[in-house]
Amino acid sequence: MMKLEDYISTEREFLHSISTPLMISMSQLDFVIAKKDKLSLEEIIDKIQKAKTAIDKVSSEVHLRRRHIKSLISE
Repeated sequence: MMKLEDYISTEREFLHSISTPLMISMSQLDFVIAKKDKLSLEEIIDKIQKAKTAIDKVSSEVHLRRRHIKSLISE
């Protein structure tokens, strides 16, 4: 059985691993908003797509993590 301290440490690492891509995505979107008049449509679309891809990846990781936690609880 996992100790509470180990579990908390693992969850903290997980949250850190997903927060970085989210922060980068927000920065990219903030950049697009700030520079929208100076960017080409292709650049805007590219930045939005990169942000969306990162957000989708994080969403997938969170979903997998929830399933893992539910399986731990049901044991």
